[in-house]
Amino acid sequence: MASSRAKANWPCQVALSISANRGKKPAREVMEETGLALVPDEIREFCVRSAPDGTLLIFGLAQSRRLPTLPPFVPNEEVTERVILTAPVEMAFSLHAEIVTAFFADRHSL
Repeated sequence: MASSRAKANWPCQVALSISANRGKKPAREVMEETGLALVPDEIREFCVRSAPDGTLLIFGLAQSRRLPTLPPFVPNEEVTERVILTAPVEMAFSLHAEIVTAFFADRHSL
């Protein structure tokens, strides 16, 4: 689901988190969960954190894409919606919220 604040031709940064213990490659994981095809080499590490349960989370960024080029989103067992963020927001997991805040802080410092 896109935020009403997002403009159709704004570039969208693709962000992802992968649980290291799942053994899946990030591009494949993104495709399975969102339908978005990424080239594995375009994904760069943003940060790595340990979740409270000990799971290692690797947060990565892919190249920006224009909103109209994103494939239609289909909810599935793992992902219920697509949200285009334009600023930090409260999230279900505090660690994810921390990473989103860091992403926007990093973006504004460039």
